[in-house]
Amino acid sequence: MNDEMEGNASVRELSAEAMDEKGTAWKHAIAAAAIVGLPMGLLSSSVLPLATASFVWLVGGSMAAVALYQRRSRNGFLNLRTGLRIGLVAGVVAAFFATACNAAVLLFQRYALHMSKAIDDSMDGSIRLLIEQTTVRMAQSTPEARAWFQSEIHFLLSPDGKAFMILFSSATAALAMVLFAALGGALGARIFVARRRPISHS
Repeated sequence: MNDEMEGNASVRELSAEAMDEKGTAWKHAIAAAAIVGLPMGLLSSSVLPLATASFVWLVGGSMAAVALYQRRSRNGFLNLRTGLRIGLVAGVVAAFFATACNAAVLLFQRYALHMSKAIDDSMDGSIRLLIEQTTVRMAQSTPEARAWFQSEIHFLLSPDGKAFMILFSSATAALAMVLFAALGGALGARIFVARRRPISHS
C-alpha cells in the first residue's frame, strides 16, 4: 500500500514538473533577454569607457533579465535551466551588439578621424610584444619550429594577420560575454527560486 502511494506521489511530482516546464513563458523570457541585452552590450563595448567592468554588466544584467521575466510573466515558472537560457539569450544579444559597436568605433576612428596609422602602430606594438615574449621560449626549439614561427610573425604583421587578430579577439570576447551572461542568469534564477520556495511544515 505504501509503495503504491509513493508511486502515485512520484507520478504526480513528474506530472507537475512537466506542466511547469511547459508553463515557461518563453515569449516574455526572450523579450526580457533582448531588452536587457542591448544595454549590456553597449556598456561592454568600446563606445563607453566602462568596458573594464563588463563582468559586472553581464552578470548583473542577466540577473535583471530574469527579474524582468518574472515581472512580465507575473511570476511564471522559473528554474535554474530557465534562468541559464535567459542569460544565454541576453549574452548573445549583448555580444552581437557590443561587436557591432566596436566595429563601428574602429571604422569611425580609422576613416572619419584618420587614425589608421595610430591604430596600426598600436596593433604592431602589441604583436611585437607577443613575439618578444614567445621568442625566448622558441630559442631552444628545433630549426623547423623556428622557421614556422618566423612565417607566423610575417603573417601576423601583414594586413591579413591583423584582420585575423581582430576577428579572433572579437570572437573570444563574444564567447566570454555569453558565458558570463549565462552565469548571471543562473544566479538570478537561483535567487528568485529561493525566495519563492515554500516553507515545508512537518
